[in-house]
Amino acid sequence: QISQISQISQISQRMDQLATSCQNSTAGLRELQWKVAKLTEKTATQHLADSAAQVAEFSALREELERTLEKTKDPQPVEPVVHPQLLQVTEQFATLHKELQQLQE
Repeated sequence: QISQISQISQISQRMDQLATSCQNSTAGLRELQWKVAKLTEKTATQHLADSAAQVAEFSALREELERTLEKTKDPQPVEPVVHPQLLQVTEQFATLHKELQQLQE
């Protein structure tokens, strides 16, 4: 009977140890779950921040492109500035060209 009581006592102690071990494991698991949740939240927040920065950059680039397109869309015609001497030389060249053609004929 004493040996049975001793065995029961040992079994009871072992059960207490296992219960404590399970509680510690459960607490460790909960802590790990909390850490994973925080890390996931942090990662998601960082991902959203990165995405928002990219959207802002793309928006700025799009606006710059639209401004550039608007500037080049309907350019105002520019009248060429012709120097009077250039006109005179051009006329002289045309006259000489006609005279050469006549001489060749």
